Amino acid sequence: MNTKINSFLPDFKTQLNLSEQEQTTLAGFFQFLINRKKPQNISAHYGLLVQYEDKHTLQAFLELLEQSLHELSSTYRLLNASEKNFSKASLSAQKLGEDDIFVLTDCSETNNMMHIISEFEKTPQLIKIVCATPAVVEQRFRKNENFFYRLLPRHIHLGEAHSKEITAQFLSLLSSKGYTTTKEFDDEIAYYIESIYETADFQNQKFLQDLLRRIELQMQETNGLPAYKEGQAIDISFVPYSKRASMRKEKEKKQADKPEYKITELKSPLSDPPISIPTTPANSSPQATNVLLLSLSTFSRSIRTSRFDYHWRGCEGTVIGRYQLDPVVKMLATVLATKNQTLDKIVMLCTDDTQNEVKLKTAETDEIISISPLEYFKKQIRAYMNPNLEDEERFVPISVNLDSPFEGIQNVIQTLRTIQNSEGGLTLYLDTHGGLRGVQRVLEATVSLLKIEDINIEEAFAVQFSDSNDEPQKNNLITLETENMEIFNFVSGINEFISCGRADILMDYVNSQKKISTQDNSFVNAILDVTNGIQWCCVPAFETGLKTLQTYFEKEKPASTDTSKHETSYLEIYKNDIKQDYKNLLSTTSTVIDEINWCLQKGFYQQALTLIESRISFLLVEQWYIFKTNDKYKTIEKNNTVYYDIQDGKEPVTLNDLFNAYVYKIIKPDDGSRRFKSDILFIRPVDFPKLFSPYTGENDNYLSIKDFYKKMYRLNNISEDKDFKSVLNTASTDARLSKYRSASGCIALSTELTVNEDLLLAILILHKALKDVRNDMNHASAGFVHSLNSISIVLRHYIKWIEELGKSINPKEK
Repeated sequence: MNTKINSFLPDFKTQLNLSEQEQTTLAGFFQFLINRKKPQNISAHYGLLVQYEDKHTLQAFLELLEQSLHELSSTYRLLNASEKNFSKASLSAQKLGEDDIFVLTDCSETNNMMHIISEFEKTPQLIKIVCATPAVVEQRFRKNENFFYRLLPRHIHLGEAHSKEITAQFLSLLSSKGYTTTKEFDDEIAYYIESIYETADFQNQKFLQDLLRRIELQMQETNGLPAYKEGQAIDISFVPYSKRASMRKEKEKKQADKPEYKITELKSPLSDPPISIPTTPANSSPQATNVLLLSLSTFSRSIRTSRFDYHWRGCEGTVIGRYQLDPVVKMLATVLATKNQTLDKIVMLCTDDTQNEVKLKTAETDEIISISPLEYFKKQIRAYMNPNLEDEERFVPISVNLDSPFEGIQNVIQTLRTIQNSEGGLTLYLDTHGGLRGVQRVLEATVSLLKIEDINIEEAFAVQFSDSNDEPQKNNLITLETENMEIFNFVSGINEFISCGRADILMDYVNSQKKISTQDNSFVNAILDVTNGIQWCCVPAFETGLKTLQTYFEKEKPASTDTSKHETSYLEIYKNDIKQDYKNLLSTTSTVIDEINWCLQKGFYQQALTLIESRISFLLVEQWYIFKTNDKYKTIEKNNTVYYDIQDGKEPVTLNDLFNAYVYKIIKPDDGSRRFKSDILFIRPVDFPKLFSPYTGENDNYLSIKDFYKKMYRLNNISEDKDFKSVLNTASTDARLSKYRSASGCIALSTELTVNEDLLLAILILHKALKDVRNDMNHASAGFVHSLNSISIVLRHYIKWIEELGKSINPKEK
């Protein structure tokens, strides 16, 4: 590295908290400036993004940068501008030289970026530095990849100054005031700052000024300020007293007197048990990213130290907790470390209150500190996380607005989805303890949605606080909540099944259980048969599943109330709900009408149409005996299906084939023209709205049979005085299965029953029209123009009229 750079780079290291990566980026920036001065050098575009936590840190950085540039070359100069002023200015109009460095500060979180991008692209020769807070970077800059990665290809993150940097700044401040210090004072003030700075109520420049005032006050009380200005050294007696520093010394002395093992990889804060965090992966292959998802809590009245016991994955121990959410983190990191793994990332749901600073007292030292719950949490558990990552990679705070949580949930899912799709994948843990009740509901909703993304919780934890009054020696406990989390999956599965007739989530729950009774297993398999059958429009499978469930509920014995003798499955709770949902389907006297009604309740219109097309013939012929088949057609049973031999030397046909041949003889369109013959009854599905548009989905609003015929006659231009009932008796004479296959006399009205022929004919007219709808749907026709809302209304009328037909039959005649 250039010697000039080596001369001023240490100032950045001592006064600012810069990682090795940031230092390398900064050194590269200075080397770029040096190379630019070389003759015939081609100028390359350079943009630098400086992300800062507070303005004092940024000010220190810019001052050091200005000093360094002056040492590098007297021609370089920084030209500062706020975004507010720059929004009205043009860089190209400023006629800036190649040694001018443009610095943009005070960037807003919400403004449009088009002006900035446009001006930056017009001036590629100009070096730009953009300074912004993390909020601005996340909410604006990261959303524009061209700006974030190309116009500003180099990034520096100025972290909060830690005790080491503050000590260096303070000693430099004393020297600039003309004071001299002893070596003992330097060492002791460093120890003091290290002990108290991270949780002090003043930070950065305020901390330095406050400490200087206190020491100068003590100078005045002893020999007076002039004496120390004239060379008298500041000794160790000027280091302020701190209860925390004193307690730390005492603990370190006791620790030194007591020979114990030492782990030097990481030093846990205060009195936490030592922990060794792996710094390198166990092997070279990509490892899964270990992520903890939680919702942040606000503070209680004060911060108190508590002990938390845990027993997980064969490991047991105790961690120290000072805030509701740090015990689980410390336990998780400790156990992962035994597997040579690290806790890599924490995704936090944060309300505004968890990100705002508050003043509170620490019970250990009685000090008043000013800090946000978010920052305090990060300070407490930073040492337990992957040491190879920066804070912006470790901690992902996601703001949640309880009035409108959509964006927060979406950001969580997007964050975890990105990790899931990265090399190595994702292992997700959940801390269910913490946050407002509303945030917890958001967390639960998020977890449910993550399952859709195939992102599952590896383990869930909670904190159980002991009653210190009853058992003063008992520690608090970290508990496992994974099994309880499965209840959400189970309830989701039951809701999905009852609401939608699907069993996917329910089967996932059953498969996740280590133990499940034979009875429960057969019950769930019966549900699966029903759902698979109806989803695939496979009527035989659907009805077979229903028969299995019928048998199950017939044999089922009441569950014992003595839970001490056996474990009661969660499934037991919902069996009555499932039984209530199936209602008539579980009765041995159920008919296809019950099945169709069930489908309509679930919104399974395609399945309802399939049942109409395939099973109504069985209802009208074999169950209600409204129609009868021709006795001359012999029956053949094969694969549990009855076939009819129509004696034409070809394959036998089903009852449904015969029924359709009969219906199509009664009701069919003409030769293709839009008008209909005067002796044909027919409804096209596209005409449903004209017939049924005034009739909504309300159960008490139906089109009467009389009005149905009036509308249909007008629609088809048919005389209302024409008698069509006779066609029911004569239609089977010329019934045909196909153009070349006759089914003469296949089906006819029963002579043993008296039925409402007007009602029956209306049902058959709708039956034919609905069959056409099903055919169009099955063929996925691009020309499908039917109104889905009208189809549902027609289905409701169809079932209503069939139910009326069934009631009209005299029981003695059935």
